[in-house]
Amino acid sequence: MKGKVFLCLAFGILLTVPCAYAQEKDDLSLFEIDRLIRRTEYDEALRQLNIYIEKNPENFDNAQSRIKRIMHARNQYSILAERLIKLIQTDPGNNKEIYEITAQLEKFEKHPSDQNLQFIADLKKSAEFNYFRALFLEIQNATAELSGKGEYVAAVEKAKEGFWLYRDNFYDQWEDNTQLTDAVNQTLARLDQRIAEFEEKNYLPRLNNLVNDFIKAAKAEQYEQAINRLAEVEDAFRNYNRLRQGIITVGQELQTQFAEVQKLDSDSTDASFLPFMFRFVYGVDSVPGSGILGAVDAQWNHAVGNMNDAVYAVILKKYGGYSVSLNKTLVNEVTRYSSLEDRVLDIYKLAAAESHTLENPYAAYYSLNDYAEKLCTEAYRIAGIYSQVQDTAASQEKSIARITGNEVDIKEQGEIVRGLFESNSKLTTIVGEKYKQQLSGYPWTEAYEVAANTSGRRDFDGLTAVYTETLDKIFDETSGIISRAWNEITGYYKLSSDSVYENVLAYSNSADKYRNGFFTKIPQNILTELNRDISKSVVYEDSFNADPELDFGIYYSYPDISLSITQYVQKTALDGIRSIDDYETVISENYAAHGSRGDESVPALVVETKTYFEQQRQKLRALITTAQEQGAVARRQMTAAQLARNEADLRYTEAQNALRNEDFDTARKKLQDALTKYDEALMNQNDETLRSQTDTKLQTLGESIAKAENEHVVREVRDLKTKAKDAYFNGRFDDAEKYLNQAKIRWAVTNINEDEEITNLLNFVNTAISMKTGREILPSAPQYPEMSQLLNMAYQYFDEGSRKIGEGNRAAGEEDLARALDSIQKLQYVYPLNQEASILTLRINRLMNPQKFNEEFAQKIEMAKMMCKSAETRQEGYANLLDYYELEPNYKGLKDLIYQVEIDIGIRQKPVSNTGANRAKKLVADAQKIYNSAGNDTAKLQNALSKIDEALALVSDNQEAMALKDKITTKIGGNTSTVLSTEDERLYQLAIQRLQNNNVVGANAIVDQLLKKPANANSQKIKDLKNKIEARS
Repeated sequence: MKGKVFLCLAFGILLTVPCAYAQEKDDLSLFEIDRLIRRTEYDEALRQLNIYIEKNPENFDNAQSRIKRIMHARNQYSILAERLIKLIQTDPGNNKEIYEITAQLEKFEKHPSDQNLQFIADLKKSAEFNYFRALFLEIQNATAELSGKGEYVAAVEKAKEGFWLYRDNFYDQWEDNTQLTDAVNQTLARLDQRIAEFEEKNYLPRLNNLVNDFIKAAKAEQYEQAINRLAEVEDAFRNYNRLRQGIITVGQELQTQFAEVQKLDSDSTDASFLPFMFRFVYGVDSVPGSGILGAVDAQWNHAVGNMNDAVYAVILKKYGGYSVSLNKTLVNEVTRYSSLEDRVLDIYKLAAAESHTLENPYAAYYSLNDYAEKLCTEAYRIAGIYSQVQDTAASQEKSIARITGNEVDIKEQGEIVRGLFESNSKLTTIVGEKYKQQLSGYPWTEAYEVAANTSGRRDFDGLTAVYTETLDKIFDETSGIISRAWNEITGYYKLSSDSVYENVLAYSNSADKYRNGFFTKIPQNILTELNRDISKSVVYEDSFNADPELDFGIYYSYPDISLSITQYVQKTALDGIRSIDDYETVISENYAAHGSRGDESVPALVVETKTYFEQQRQKLRALITTAQEQGAVARRQMTAAQLARNEADLRYTEAQNALRNEDFDTARKKLQDALTKYDEALMNQNDETLRSQTDTKLQTLGESIAKAENEHVVREVRDLKTKAKDAYFNGRFDDAEKYLNQAKIRWAVTNINEDEEITNLLNFVNTAISMKTGREILPSAPQYPEMSQLLNMAYQYFDEGSRKIGEGNRAAGEEDLARALDSIQKLQYVYPLNQEASILTLRINRLMNPQKFNEEFAQKIEMAKMMCKSAETRQEGYANLLDYYELEPNYKGLKDLIYQVEIDIGIRQKPVSNTGANRAKKLVADAQKIYNSAGNDTAKLQNALSKIDEALALVSDNQEAMALKDKITTKIGGNTSTVLSTEDERLYQLAIQRLQNNNVVGANAIVDQLLKKPANANSQKIKDLKNKIEARS
């Protein structure tokens, strides 16, 4: 209430103050005062009426009526003021009504008092600002809402409803600045024209129809038709953009005009006509899509959005085909529809402007479309790559299978490995770098992720997953392929390095083989080829060896070939080291280029392979050292061969000199020494030319020695045979045996066949000796002392017993004789044929019982005669006859019986009959004829010799036969082989070695092999060795 009284007083003061302080001015007429009233300049009108009444009292009534009218107006003013005061008290937020009342108050009086004017102005300004702002926002929101509903014309109309805001204020303020107001009027006129164009009834339908035609073609997947319709749509949007640009220009002009106002009135704010107008044109940021431009742009966005949706739907449809088949057609379709959609989105580029550029709300689809296109393209590309990877894997697996299945040789393996390198190179080129192909690494993927998050669309994640999975497969499988390839590649190069090493090792071993020798000789044509090309040594080496038992372990050594091989080994080893260096370079370079694509095993594999290469190089270097050592050994062996040959030549010369001096033993020894040394030379270094020359000259010299010595042998043997006969016929059988054995040995020096004459004589001598074996106890016998004592005791007992019996003491005498017999029996246990014991036994038996002895003596002789007829009892029977003859030499017929037995058992030669003598004579004559005509024909001479031997068997003392025999044997010459060939000598020595090692069978096999050669049939030492072997068998 107090406030109300205060406000009334304030208004009263405001109503009276103008009168109190009015100053006099020139008086005016009533007409002029009426004009002031019309202009609501009430204070001035009242002042002038007051002057007028004073000067024109007669016209008081006219003046009074005007005062009443002014007072009435001011009364109305008071009423409005009263309403305003009440409104402020009861509804202070009702800015609209406050504004309307203050506006009316302002109209009641143009020039109220300053206090009243300021109060109303402040109150109006406050209400106007709040009200206009609220109304402004309401209109902007309404335009945005209508635009959002597609009511674009209604939205523009709604915006027009706010055009009056601050309009009067503007024109009141700038009433006197016609230049400004005219410019504004013109701008507003252009705005009306643009609005009219937009609101023209066919304008938007025409645009929308073109858009719909495009959408229809796109949805029908009529690409070419869609392209044509799009061109029409683009033209329509260009025209639409001119309309839009005109509206923007209007807004820019309003902004420019407001800037001019601000220059004229620095107190001007955005709460004024021009700022409100250009914001109605542009809309406000706080209300998206508001204003006239918001409606225009909404129409644009809606049309393009529908077009975009239509094309995007086709893209999704085309893209979705990847689940069935990701082919070139799909990629092309997605690509061209993506391009089509880009053109749709490019319509926004038509709206480019310096200000108020139309933002493309579908800009994310650029990235979505681009992603779809590039994803399909890349997915199709890597699908092709994956196919190539699988093809490469299959191809490499076949190639690797050929290697692991040992289907190809090392050369073909090399071609396959080179193919693997090439395949890996192509594969890595095709596959590329994974990080460069990962979707996350592409800028269009990053753009897609932003667009997908912005738009909320993730329509391509399916193929994205397929792409990622395929890419992983590509690189996983590529890694596996390359790893498998590297496994085979390194394996191949390791095998190649093995081959290099084994090749050199083979030659290294070959050097030892040629130096150690072979069981068979190397043919001369191969030796020639090896000297021309030593690399063929390995090819031939196995062809020279046969079964060592078949070849009796004889080696033929070739140190000269071995030396050439060692030199070749050193060269080949150095070449091999360089080859392995090349292998390592190839692996290193290819690993640097492509190896990293394999799995984690590849680096270790490469390192291990390089280590292996170094080991191989070390082994090759070791072979070089070995080759140098082998070469030194070969040179020493060649030197040894030469030294042995030199000594052999010396011994051969010595043998020749000994032959000239008729020193046959020395000649034979030196000849054998020469053979041994030549054999040693040939053992150290086989040389078939030297062997042939050596065998020829040694054989020739050996024959010369045998022939020259044989003349001496024939004479010496004849003399020994004569001495043997003399000893035999004089009962010196042991001497006869000695002479004959000497003759036999001497004969064998130059003759391989035994002399039948010697053989026949030995038979007689041996028989005689065998008959006497055991008859005597020689002092050299081990039991001679004991046996002699037994025999002496027997003689003592015999003599004592004989004496006692002679003295008549028979009983005592017989006891002594029994003791004598006991001693004899002890001796006879050891020597049952002892002559003295047998005769003493007979004497004892005769002394003890003479009658019985005499009665049984004839029976004893007959028993001995029967025993001589059996080979088993012949010796004992013959010994008994001799004992009986010693005891009773005069016994009738006993001497003749012994003579006949000696002839029968071969001790005595049968007397020559006339027939035998004549036969012997004829044989000698035939032999003489053959000899005389034989010349040097060995066969005829041997025939003659056989006849002579037969004649001598008939008449052993035929001097003519003996003389002719000596001539024949001398002419035949020694047929014994003085020396063997170098090869046979080596076999002979090997046979001796085997026999010494108790390998009788092996020794016999060698001797049998030697005897197969006719030239060796006359080798006495071979025959002797054969006899020793048979004795051991």
